Amino acid sequence: MAKPTDTEAIAIDSNDHLWVTGQFHESIDLDGDGNNDLTSDSSFIDSYVAQFDSCGFGSGLKDRR
Repeated sequence: MAKPTDTEAIAIDSNDHLWVTGQFHESIDLDGDGNNDLTSDSSFIDSYVAQFDSCGFGSGLKDRR
């Protein structure tokens, strides 16, 4: 079964960091390495904020419950 995800907003700050916020259910792989970066502990939709550096590597992930 597919896990629903939704990107709400994307922004670039003055240090060329990419910020992404959105929602996910169960788990989400934000950096494409095949590993889940965040996992939900409930059956509800969770929100996230992710920061990526100018090379595309995740430099910060925050689960907003």
